[in-house]
Order: sequence, then C-alpha cells, then structure tokens
Amino acid sequence: MTNAIRKSRRWQPAAERGHEHGEGPARDYLIAKPAHGQIIGDVWSKRAMRSRHFLRRPPAIAVDLSDLEAAEACGARLLCVRDTESGATYWATLDTIRRHGFTLDRGHGVQVALPLNRWASSKAEAALEGVGR
Repeated sequence: MTNAIRKSRRWQPAAERGHEHGEGPARDYLIAKPAHGQIIGDVWSKRAMRSRHFLRRPPAIAVDLSDLEAAEACGARLLCVRDTESGATYWATLDTIRRHGFTLDRGHGVQVALPLNRWASSKAEAALEGVGR
C-alpha cells in the first residue's frame, strides 16, 4: 500500500466490500477510496474539464497513481471520465491504463496517462478492448 493511500482520509469498511467482520487479514478491514471520483460497482467514475485536465502533448487523460491503486483495491475494473465541457464520456479498463499508459509528474504528483486513442466511447466497447488488447 502506498503512503498516499495510507494517508487518505477516505476509507471503506470491508463489510461494504462483501466481507463479514473477522474475515480476511486485518489489513483488509479498511481500504482507501480514490480521492477523485467515486466507485459504483466495478466502475470508477470521475469528471474533468478537457481544457484544464486533459493533457495536450501528448493528447491523453491522466489519473493520480494513488487513485488508480485505490480504485483497483476497491474492486473497480473500468474508469469512466466525463468531460464536463462537452458531455463526452471516455471509458477504459484499469488493465488497459496499466498496460498502455505512461507515468508522468508535471507538478501534481505521479500520474498515469492513457493516450486519447486508447479510450472508448462506451462501457461495452471498453470492456471488449480490454479483453482483446
């Protein structure tokens, strides 16, 4: 577990993840949630303004590495980013982000960025691409 997750104030009791009290190792009792966005089922969703939050060079969408790790720990399999300016949605599996993303730190902490051409426009398309790539 990274220091960012340990320091996070957003925690989810293991019971909310389907574990009963006393099951699993003690470290599984509480897990960090992503600081940005929310997780519903296996989808981590977040909002962003394209003009401020998308990378221009290279064209990509980046997420905090600690948020990615927290989303994976919570059981998320997909990320949905909604552009609040255009209403467009971008979908990718967390596995795709891990395999095809690149790390960077441009002054906002370590992030993982996935080029725009790797994002899908629907959940079903992202799930299919995640299996096929």
